[in-house]
Amino acid sequence: SESERNQLELYRSSIFCPILRGDTPGQKRFFDVLLSGCIPVVLEYSSNEPGYPSYYERNMASTRVVYPFAKGIFHDMPDMGIDYQNLVVGIDG
Repeated sequence: SESERNQLELYRSSIFCPILRGDTPGQKRFFDVLLSGCIPVVLEYSSNEPGYPSYYERNMASTRVVYPFAKGIFHDMPDMGIDYQNLVVGIDG
């Protein structure tokens, strides 16, 4: 749609893009921003898994579980995967 194209253009012309909590932990907006070359700014909360934050809500599922191919999800290869914490600017939620 026209509004979605306008939104993606806004992401492409920005350096930082705030990603506020949506309806689900893994939200399309997060990936639209990343793929547009904009740095996501997220609220970070402690999750139900030490060492991995939640970008959704306190004590909820961690980024390791919610986001695809996250670092730490491959149990036999702990360094394999995407380290989402290095791709975002996190602000304490």
